Amino acid sequence: MADRSLSSSSLTRDRPPLLSKFQLQEILKEMVGKDVHVKEFRELPSYQDRNYYFRLDLDKTGSHIESPILPSSDYQDEIKTINPQYVLKILRSGESKKLALGRLDALLYLGKTGFECSRVIPLRNQEFYKMVAPPKQDGNNQEIQHETTEYIAYILSYIDGSMISTIKPTYDLFYRVGKLVGKIDSNWQGYHAEVLKGNNSIWSLRNFHELRSCIKYCKEEDWSFLETTFHTISKYFKENVKNLRQSTIHSDINQSNILVQHNQEKNDYDITAIIDYGDIDYDCLIFELGITIAYLLLVTEGNPVKPAAYLIAGYHSVLPINETEYKGLHTIIAARYFQSIVLANRQRAQDPDNDYIMSKYNRKWELLRFFTSTSQEEIYKIWDQISWNYNQKP
Repeated sequence: MADRSLSSSSLTRDRPPLLSKFQLQEILKEMVGKDVHVKEFRELPSYQDRNYYFRLDLDKTGSHIESPILPSSDYQDEIKTINPQYVLKILRSGESKKLALGRLDALLYLGKTGFECSRVIPLRNQEFYKMVAPPKQDGNNQEIQHETTEYIAYILSYIDGSMISTIKPTYDLFYRVGKLVGKIDSNWQGYHAEVLKGNNSIWSLRNFHELRSCIKYCKEEDWSFLETTFHTISKYFKENVKNLRQSTIHSDINQSNILVQHNQEKNDYDITAIIDYGDIDYDCLIFELGITIAYLLLVTEGNPVKPAAYLIAGYHSVLPINETEYKGLHTIIAARYFQSIVLANRQRAQDPDNDYIMSKYNRKWELLRFFTSTSQEEIYKIWDQISWNYNQKP
């Protein structure tokens, strides 16, 4: 998912157009410098960018797209045994080139720390992204009406697995997810990029104050509740953000970005990977945990307090959070629901055919009302108790 900035460039007209198989292959040829034949491709769900899964036809392509440009012959031999599957990510034109490159650099850094994540495939110019424009013709030389806008594109290795949203996660799995998220942020503690600090995304919780203008896109009968909630959360951010630690974070670890695989021996699920690093940000560290909790509670039913506690305990066991951060989690979780609801309505007005925008919409409302109406004392009592059981009380 690409950066969703505050500027006018975030409008749906800048979303890259859908690609045909022919167009996909032509873009890949331009990026890697040789004919690329695709055996299978499909679009993956996304908010404002485009993500295409594709599998190579090696009989026609001849080799993996990496092999002509990777210097290590040992590595070239190794990848011959790997199923040639990739993701082409195309970001809208409003995306800053420097910001996109900064995010790619952060992903490369994370991989160098030993964390298991998608590889960024180097291109023929030895860079990791390229400005591309979709071809104006299809495979039959028929003219296609497209704007001449160029978009940022890069290629990632594909990691197989099922989204955690497709299963019923256990408390133990949530604890392990929390640990993995903590490991990501822990590994990023030594990484600092100025370009990330200048990101002006409306999806950054530090820009929560900008969301008031988006309330008008929601149903009129919800305006009063949303206005009250906005002021309560804004007051918290105004008083506390300056006291929160800053760090490079993924900032979009949601139910679609956590992959799992069933382990038959354990009759449980292993976490395959956390994917989609297109929204990497430099922001308050605790926002990472709050955002992760907010999204993963969408795949639960009923009372959300206990599942959240296991995510907190897992994260804290790897990267301890302090008292100030811990006491703000309740509000940060509610802030993400508020943010997701009002921006979904704004985006739906601009892109009514994108069903992904309204995913889990009713559950978000249910959870927003829960976290704004339930006593914080009641919530933290349960969180404290479960944390103590893991000897990890924040």
